[in-house]
Amino acid sequence: MEGDYQIVALLPDSGTISDMSKHQNVLRYPPNMSLTSEDCVQFPWNYERKYSEGFLIGASNLCDLVIPNEPEVPDFQGLITFNSYYQLIYRDISSSNDGNGTCVTFNNSGSVFRNGFTWILSQTDYIVGENPVIVICISSTLKFKVYIPPPTDNFAANVGSFLSVVGTNDGDVRFENLSLSDDAGSSPLCITKQLGHGLYGNVERRYDVSTGYYTARKTPRTTTRYKDLDTQRSRYWKRELEMQNLIKQFGAGVPNADDYSLYIVQFLYGELTPNPYIELEFVPCGTLHEQHAILKLDDIEIPCVLEQALKGLAFLHDPVLDCIAHRDIKPENILVHSRGLDPELPIHIKLADFGLSKNKDLATSDIGTKKYMAAEVQSSKHQYDASIDIWAVGVLVYELKYGYPTDPNISKQKILCHNIVSAMTKRCRRSGYSEGLAGFVSRYMVLIDPTQRQTARHCLQLFYDHDRLQVSSPVPTSPSYSYRHPAIEEEASYASSSRSYQPLPDIPSVASVSRHHYTSSPRYEAGESSRPLDERIDNEGSSYQQQSRNDSSRSERSHRHGRR
Repeated sequence: MEGDYQIVALLPDSGTISDMSKHQNVLRYPPNMSLTSEDCVQFPWNYERKYSEGFLIGASNLCDLVIPNEPEVPDFQGLITFNSYYQLIYRDISSSNDGNGTCVTFNNSGSVFRNGFTWILSQTDYIVGENPVIVICISSTLKFKVYIPPPTDNFAANVGSFLSVVGTNDGDVRFENLSLSDDAGSSPLCITKQLGHGLYGNVERRYDVSTGYYTARKTPRTTTRYKDLDTQRSRYWKRELEMQNLIKQFGAGVPNADDYSLYIVQFLYGELTPNPYIELEFVPCGTLHEQHAILKLDDIEIPCVLEQALKGLAFLHDPVLDCIAHRDIKPENILVHSRGLDPELPIHIKLADFGLSKNKDLATSDIGTKKYMAAEVQSSKHQYDASIDIWAVGVLVYELKYGYPTDPNISKQKILCHNIVSAMTKRCRRSGYSEGLAGFVSRYMVLIDPTQRQTARHCLQLFYDHDRLQVSSPVPTSPSYSYRHPAIEEEASYASSSRSYQPLPDIPSVASVSRHHYTSSPRYEAGESSRPLDERIDNEGSSYQQQSRNDSSRSERSHRHGRR
């Protein structure tokens, strides 16, 4: 099989490799390979390489692949090898004194030359899902397209043997004098894709080429500098960073935090000045609104949404966090982590977008989204509390199952809310209160009097005790992105990091995933800016919306596959 024969092949993309033809690494493809290039550089599994560290590339005759007559190429430029996750990598080992280094592009993106930098070439979600054309630029004139055969059943054993081999020339090159680790001073190199936008911000997906991780970055929509934001938008950005930082700093003290925080989009880091941004974990399946539009949630998924949303609120509403009220719960602000991948976890959601959130002095009237807004929010005479989120979740899950209970265009908020309650009560009476979901939300959550609404934790207990709502979703641990991001928790395993392929057998465990730009301290700390903000913020939040058609179609396919 092709994958059992070779590790990687380098096809000339520009320049020529005729000057290297005297070296044994330059071979023609065997007839059984489905490739058309006449000449290429091949690295087969059975090649007796010179060094344990990997295939060494450079101008010196001590290298496995010798590149002569290229003034830009130093004696020792790069290594092709595997990391501890069994991913193929290219590592530039040159220093700035040796020249410009190496550039690796993915579909022509990321064209930056780096010294002492690592690029992952295989088995990440991005590479498996999008199959980009990868080009290694050794110099400004010599470039190679990378061809990597698909893994076979022997792949794990082959990599294990590769990592344990002793090179024939070990000792001839003093690798300790070369740059074998990433330059700690270099910034991350990311490939970006626009996901969507809201009133206050744009969201892009960022793929880190040296870690293989996705993140989502939120930036202002109108300007890149904080000092140029208008008053309303600057307050929005300040508040969201305050709330996100509070959740990150004190969330570990919340009971059941390891469970309940899984239903909150993880905040990684961010800053206000000079250029505001918020870095978040990437949630791959878009918003609940988008998923429901692609394929309506069924009677198994909807109770899971209710349970997980209540867990997320139980986390936010805990006294340890001074009872953070989200204040804009709606389908567009709930992200879908996975759907249809695991019969024991039909759907995994996360609460997102904390730009309107607040934990003190909740007095701003008419804030949030009208369809899901509790009646007391309209009045500016009295303060309200976090129970407005309970109302919103109740209306939301009712809408998912039955449709919105009344005309959403009613202008008076109190009339709208009374009509919602009336419609739910009529449905329950018609069915003799036998419909579990409608009866549950109308009895415990969607009540005009906020003092009659149950807390999120009490709702959870009632949910588990309810005869017709005993569809409890397990704590998500295995599907796709269910692990904690390295910025949140350095102890991590990459064994389940892709929806597109199964974990390889016998992969050695990795004690730590540590990257200098992920494990640094937060770039924003709540301090003097954490005082209460009473001013009104516009009622449209900047939703973290993912509007990529490719992502949506992929989510639909995965859901249908899970239903077969």
